[in-house]
Amino acid sequence: MHQVLQMPTQSTSLLENLAEVHSKNQRYDQAIQLYSLVLQKCQSSSQADQSQIERLFLCISQQYIAEENYNEALEYYLKVLHSKIIRDEHNLNEILHLSQEIIQVSNNIKDYKKRIYYLDQALLYLSGNIAVEAFAKIAEQIGVLYHLQNDRINAIKYYEKAIEAIKTSDQIINFDLTEYYVRLGMAYLEKKFFEKALNSFQEALKILLIIPKEENYALIEKITEKIGSIYVIQEEFMNALSQYRTCLETKMKRLGLCHRELVPIIDIIGGIYYQQQNYIDALRYYKQSYRMVMKTGNSEDPRLVTIYINMASIYKLNNKSQKALKYYSKALKIVKSSKSLEKENEKRVQLYREIGELFHKMDNYSESVKFLVKVIQADEEDSTSKNLELYVKVANLYELLGKYKKAQQYLMKLFVLQKKLLGGNHLCTQATLWRLENLNQRVLNEVY
Repeated sequence: MHQVLQMPTQSTSLLENLAEVHSKNQRYDQAIQLYSLVLQKCQSSSQADQSQIERLFLCISQQYIAEENYNEALEYYLKVLHSKIIRDEHNLNEILHLSQEIIQVSNNIKDYKKRIYYLDQALLYLSGNIAVEAFAKIAEQIGVLYHLQNDRINAIKYYEKAIEAIKTSDQIINFDLTEYYVRLGMAYLEKKFFEKALNSFQEALKILLIIPKEENYALIEKITEKIGSIYVIQEEFMNALSQYRTCLETKMKRLGLCHRELVPIIDIIGGIYYQQQNYIDALRYYKQSYRMVMKTGNSEDPRLVTIYINMASIYKLNNKSQKALKYYSKALKIVKSSKSLEKENEKRVQLYREIGELFHKMDNYSESVKFLVKVIQADEEDSTSKNLELYVKVANLYELLGKYKKAQQYLMKLFVLQKKLLGGNHLCTQATLWRLENLNQRVLNEVY
């Protein structure tokens, strides 16, 4: 704290004017000293005006803010808050405004623990007061700070305090309450308390749907999407579909019938139908998603990769191998050409395998082996060669094609892996060794 200057008695207004001059000239230390002197005079006066004392507290706090000394600034803001509550607790707007300023100033402090300390002091002053909105704002902010530190238990505690405060008020509708419920729901969801998360999100949605407003559409979308995701986890697919459809309809109202943000929700709805083995409706939504992307993007849009894979998997399940092959190939083409997907090696390998398996099913062994070999090569590059059955399949394919030396090469690789992973005496390792010995003569015949 700055030491108060020892000055002769003067008019407080002259001292304040001088403090203002110092402040305008960025001499904040001098301004603080002069305001502190005026404050001292006011507090010692028998006719002290509490509103004037509060104004001086604020003047001093503003100088500290200018100096970026936010800790001292908050000390004075808290004095103002305490004084206002004692002087006139019914001045709810002023108390709310001051609470919001305290939150704003505290945001400049990087240390979360210090921020929580000052906000907790404010909450203490507001406890039991009729300024419930101010209490709720501060409580929510403390909850957010705990949430940012992954302390979800304390985050939940303060979100619940904010909600309880608002519920004690006589307001029929308070849209701040929706935000508190959403934050509470997110904390519960992250803790995997699914029923409590569901209840919180549903409470938030109830408030929003009382008076639907366009500015609330984005929040309705967020909430219905979260509720839908919980129902999927709980395998309540009909409820999940209902929520995602509401989310999609609301997005369409806000964004129009053809917008790129609709695609993920359409894909999710298709995915739910897929999980229910309702492949007709799943395919219908995947096709809708495809049309949406083609209208808002281009034929090499990375979003098409997932759509093509989803469509191909349905055709594959329905034994429509040619169609499945068509869409897997389209997906692979985008993955190989897209810069944004060039690092997605796992997806590329998945597609090589799917295409190789389909060619095998269609008895096109020469094409099948080309793609399955690429899967093995990718695994070997990552030093994660664990697809033992794939080595067997590739060796078998080369044998069917009469390429015995190639078959021997992959059986040898298989033997080395089996010996390493299973041991030399394992039955599978011994069976591979026996096959290798039988292949030797065929390899000699192939050479000569």
